[in-house]
Amino acid sequence: MKKAYKSKKNYLIKIARLAGLLLLVVMGSCLSLANVAVAEERPGSIDWDEEKSEAVANVAFEVKSYDLKAVVHKDHSIVVAQRIAVFLPDNAQKVEFSIPSGNFIVTDIEVENAEYKSEKADKASTISILDKDRLTKGYHVYNIKYTIKEFVDRDETKDLFYFKALLPEWKQPIGNVAIDISFPSDFPWGDIHYYAGQLGVQDVSNKLTYNSNRISKTIKITGEKIPENFGITIIAKLPDGYWQGALDGKIAANIMAATMLIVAAILLGLWFIGGRDPVVKREKQTKPIDNISPVEIGYIFSSRVRTRDIINLILYFGVNGYLRISEYQPKKYRLYRLEEPGKEARHIRSAYNILFEDVYPGRALEMEDIGDRIKRIKDSIREDIAAGYSTKEMVAITPISRAFRVIGVILLSIGLGVSNAMRYLHEYLPINYKESLAISILAVILMIYVCRIRDKKYSSSNPTYFPMLIITTTALILIPVYIAVRTILMTGTWLQTAIMFAASILSVFLISIMKARGKDNAVLASKFMQLRQFIYHPNPRDLLQNHMENSNYYYEMMPYAIMFGGASSWAISFLRMNLSEPEWYKNDREEGGFTAVKVKPTTVDYAQNIVTFCRTIEDAYRNMDRKYWRF
Repeated sequence: MKKAYKSKKNYLIKIARLAGLLLLVVMGSCLSLANVAVAEERPGSIDWDEEKSEAVANVAFEVKSYDLKAVVHKDHSIVVAQRIAVFLPDNAQKVEFSIPSGNFIVTDIEVENAEYKSEKADKASTISILDKDRLTKGYHVYNIKYTIKEFVDRDETKDLFYFKALLPEWKQPIGNVAIDISFPSDFPWGDIHYYAGQLGVQDVSNKLTYNSNRISKTIKITGEKIPENFGITIIAKLPDGYWQGALDGKIAANIMAATMLIVAAILLGLWFIGGRDPVVKREKQTKPIDNISPVEIGYIFSSRVRTRDIINLILYFGVNGYLRISEYQPKKYRLYRLEEPGKEARHIRSAYNILFEDVYPGRALEMEDIGDRIKRIKDSIREDIAAGYSTKEMVAITPISRAFRVIGVILLSIGLGVSNAMRYLHEYLPINYKESLAISILAVILMIYVCRIRDKKYSSSNPTYFPMLIITTTALILIPVYIAVRTILMTGTWLQTAIMFAASILSVFLISIMKARGKDNAVLASKFMQLRQFIYHPNPRDLLQNHMENSNYYYEMMPYAIMFGGASSWAISFLRMNLSEPEWYKNDREEGGFTAVKVKPTTVDYAQNIVTFCRTIEDAYRNMDRKYWRF
């Protein structure tokens, strides 16, 4: 039952990984949909209706009068009251009026004694009267109130007053217009004027009368028979700093940048405290490390015994004369028992006995029986190997660095979620909590994947390692990229956004390297990394010297070359040397010879055949494990 549980556990992990990848795709789609859904929504100002109104025939109506009173406050807000008198020639389903829209907030909307709906648009938002009692044929007066709250003026040379008293988007002719605007008592009156006209053309002859009072700080504009699409705009250039207390979302941008800076600073501190590998002096390594078998490498680097480690142990048996591998058909193998590994470590002897259990001398272990024995070896020797690396100085990752990494992942996800929320607060928009939560969850998933992949750097021979690392890291970095781009487009705050983005990248990097080894483990890892470097880029002098001292040197290093994914590089280094065919690996196919070609095989041929053996056995094991799981 224990073995079955472990096997099923491995498959649960694989299923979880697949589910995680699928979740990434779903999360990405959700982010896109969420972005579209909240793109231009404004807070507690206009109550933007999310449902599209039904298409109705809008009855043409006559606007008898348009009266507007506006009070300008020192905080750059404008309280507007409109009194609009209309005549409806027939019953209507709705009456629609235009109200301002732009880089400001329209809030506190109110229509006196009428049901209404407000909707936002780029050029002009609208208020639609929906109250049936106020849409009957005849004369009606609608009283509309709202407040315009401007954002702080970023121009360092001047402040600006800009108010559209009558929007050019107004669709109906107006009988009479009366506009009354009041300003603060200290409002500078030197440069205030107005523009009016149809479709942007200055044309106020016989239409408008303009009166301004410097003492009372008021402007009155009246007119008759105003055509449709006629706009009236009042403009004044003011001294810089006149407006006091205007909306300033800069604090949200500062919070965004500060949040990620704090996260990065905390992670940097954690890395210095307990997330760094011990400093180890690098020493050249050109030979297998004494008293360390290939099966232990995976545990040294990642605290686990892998299937490929056991298969490399089979090669170790062959290189040292404990067994012979026979390829009797293409990708069909038998193992023959030879000398007992009596002087080897306990876990090696135990693995050998399990491999050839009930296999008598002279008889072969068939390929279909290898998979089950590999599984038993893996379960049997795991504890023996772990016992040799149980001290705190031999752990592959210290408990404190593991805890710091978990803390780092949590902090990064919170920081990115807060940063996404701040871009909404900058513009006084309602926070899209679903989007921010999705970003946080996605950041956790991707960061975990990046850490898992990067931790395989030293021991992974999988050719997909670097592509997967690049893809996953890129996907993770796209999260702060998304936040940065959306923030700049929405707010235009470059400096704080750049700080947020740089701090996010630094945080990702610090979390990925937040893996401190025990001191003795770091020494062994450094030696194996130097051995890996030598396998890929050997010094010809050291290579020749080691070969002259040990004629079996090429094959003794082959399990390590396969472990580090460098079998081809290692074989090419010996290509010009006259090496004999390995005694422990025989091609017993009917065509004879080590390969199907007639020329003498090279070291590359030897390496390809050995690598093929390892891959075939690993595939056979996986197929066996799948059948076991299904059963």
